[in-house]
Amino acid sequence: MKLSDSTLGAYSLRYMSLSGYSLRLLISIIFFQKLSYALDDPLVKLSTIEEAASLKVGYGYLLVDLDVGGTGPSIEFVRLKTGDKLYLGQKQKYAVKGDKKLIRLSQDKQGFYVTQLQEGLYQITKINAPYFDLPYKLSTDRDRRWRFSVEAGKVNYIGKLVIKKKRSTKYVGVDLVSRIATDKDRIKSLLTKLPEQVLLRHGTGFRDDFYSTFIDENKE
Repeated sequence: MKLSDSTLGAYSLRYMSLSGYSLRLLISIIFFQKLSYALDDPLVKLSTIEEAASLKVGYGYLLVDLDVGGTGPSIEFVRLKTGDKLYLGQKQKYAVKGDKKLIRLSQDKQGFYVTQLQEGLYQITKINAPYFDLPYKLSTDRDRRWRFSVEAGKVNYIGKLVIKKKRSTKYVGVDLVSRIATDKDRIKSLLTKLPEQVLLRHGTGFRDDFYSTFIDENKE
């Protein structure tokens, strides 16, 4: 059966239309893939309090005091699937929500730093602390002392992160210590430099009634 020129022209136009639709669909898929990667960037960057940006909706500031050494230390962490809970019981199981995140540290980062994270409960899973000839890694994925929580619209202080080589030894000391009682006045002074004034909370990932009460009693 022979097709007329008009019929062939109609098929051609239809093919071109479908081809154009397929191309637009492919471009849309690529765009949204790129967008999702950008929104879920595994590298989390720290900034000084003076350089902090205004909070996005559903996000809170993570505040950490750094005292680190070595050649390119970093911490890895994941967000936990807990519904709307910011704490878990001591033996309560959890599932991971999303991919792992990475914060790269350096020797010049000393003092208080902030970043923005979505509200939720997080677990620091690994500390990478290469120290000259000491390749050091510490797994913390099952240790609730390395858990922290972020509440949206607040400054969530998680403590002082120390990564230091112990003197005259081949060991690296790693610790996350809460100094909210000691550094309260200093922290409150620094927080006035944020682009917006928000409340301070103790961002540990396990319930600590003493420090929570301490902050509540010292609000102005």
